[in-house]
Amino acid sequence: LDDIFISLFMILPSTKLQNLHLDHAITDKGATALVEALNQSQVTHLSLASCYLTANGAHSVAQAIVGSPVTHLTLMANCIKSQGALHIAQILELSNLTWLNFYNTDIGDEGVKNLSQLLPKSKIQGLELGFNSITESGAYYLAQALPTSPIKMLDIRANHIGVEGAQSLAAALPLSQVEELIASYIQSECMDAIIKSLPQTKIIKIELVSNNLGYKEAKLLAEVL
Repeated sequence: LDDIFISLFMILPSTKLQNLHLDHAITDKGATALVEALNQSQVTHLSLASCYLTANGAHSVAQAIVGSPVTHLTLMANCIKSQGALHIAQILELSNLTWLNFYNTDIGDEGVKNLSQLLPKSKIQGLELGFNSITESGAYYLAQALPTSPIKMLDIRANHIGVEGAQSLAAALPLSQVEELIASYIQSECMDAIIKSLPQTKIIKIELVSNNLGYKEAKLLAEVL
């Protein structure tokens, strides 16, 4: 498949394509071929979901993004790990990226740390970090970055942030630009602090699917809304 799409990349600069979805289509080899093509293209939305990319592939994607018009990047369901997150983080300030989908990319706490250190210098307004085994440490790193970053949509669903991680985020959210929070599939006992912080935040949309909220959390939510 890589060879087929490498041929496509050769003609990409001569097209008017703005949305390019290559989900399930390429590997690290194909990502390497993207570099020159993207820089000369009109693509603003690039999706590489489930493409068997590793940290090496993420490095190639990062090189391709710099100097390109790409604003939205989806790397969902690629095992890029923390090193891959670092490659992307290092080019954020130099890129036009405003939206990052790292859903289920196995970046873990170290990957969140790599991202968080450079988010304040970025243009990122949408950050999807669901299903990444993020714990209290990762939540803490993210909380440190939120007050000085432009993030308006934050997706932390299905991570194990713990009570202390939730408290860190709860303290940061009122100081942030976040307007939409997706915190589904997070243990109910972790949600108290976040729910209590809502009146002080800019959040106008929140998703709490399958959090198993008990009477206590439901009552608290009703009181603050």
